[in-house]
Amino acid sequence: MKVPKILPLLQQSGPRRRAACGLGTDVILRTAAARATSATDRVSHALLTAIAAPHHPHSKELEHRLWRMEADVRGVWARVAGAGARALTLAAALLRGATPPATRHHTHVLAALEVLPDSELFAPTNTAEVHSILECFLTMARTQQGSGVQSLLHRVGALLRRYLACRPQLANALLHVHKETIANTPALSSLQAAEVQAPASAAPPPLALQALQRRYDSPENLHWLLQEIESWGSRRGGAWGGAAWAGAVLRGAAPHAASPHAPLRQTALSLLAKLLPAVADTTPGLQAVLECLDSHQPEVTQSLLDKLPELVVGMQEHAAKVLMRVFDLGLKSRHPVELCLAKCVTTINMHRGC
Repeated sequence: MKVPKILPLLQQSGPRRRAACGLGTDVILRTAAARATSATDRVSHALLTAIAAPHHPHSKELEHRLWRMEADVRGVWARVAGAGARALTLAAALLRGATPPATRHHTHVLAALEVLPDSELFAPTNTAEVHSILECFLTMARTQQGSGVQSLLHRVGALLRRYLACRPQLANALLHVHKETIANTPALSSLQAAEVQAPASAAPPPLALQALQRRYDSPENLHWLLQEIESWGSRRGGAWGGAAWAGAVLRGAAPHAASPHAPLRQTALSLLAKLLPAVADTTPGLQAVLECLDSHQPEVTQSLLDKLPELVVGMQEHAAKVLMRVFDLGLKSRHPVELCLAKCVTTINMHRGC
């Protein structure tokens, strides 16, 4: 771990969220904005092209370079409104032109797509590009095999679930065309389940959310309620019903991250890691992390340290404060924080700005 580079890295991780669009609901203005270009488009297109270019045989240096370019693409798309949507045509063309085996190229492009919100990725103006991209992934599922492909297809399935939740008619038409491929692919076969054919509600289960907010039930019941909400989020494809509902679930689940009940604590931490990238205000997550670090129960603190590399990606604006608190914890206690700090810095370095 190169210590001199950590401080600039944390400083660059601060401004994560792009400014909210001030165009209101005027369709004409939004259409004009979607057709506009930006100086960052050249950067985005150059990075996508570099990722898709044929490379020399696998090496550690090449792998790190590709991960760095992927993080840069994700950073541009996360910060610049419309940058990802304007690059979808190029991304689709590069995927169509990829020669097998191109699993690595598909992995990096999919990681960039995952950072886009549903309203931008699945906008009506992007239907043709999105269908072309998804068809490339489904073709890969039919023609390529291997453990790397199977792990990638689980993420493709999550993207398809997001599409089903956002545009059910178009998504079902696409799935019907590729129904044989989906049925014969274990990672995608769940898309044919009845619970996916009837997309989940845009709002989380109201009774479960209210019970979490009250915190009066037993730990076993609260654990079951968290699992119910996590299942709802999975059926929504990880969209969580939008930033407002994601924030409500985060505020209800965050206090349980410091629970002495191990299953409840682990489920709450897992849910926080999924919710933090989807909310506008990560303060409840920060408060939960600090509460766990200040806990007098070693198992609570250790559970957080094990999960912290995944949590810190979703609240990079608070990374400096959290890691300084972890460093102080290592000085004042016997908790092994060195590996946690190294993993956190590496994770931020790879997913900066996402």
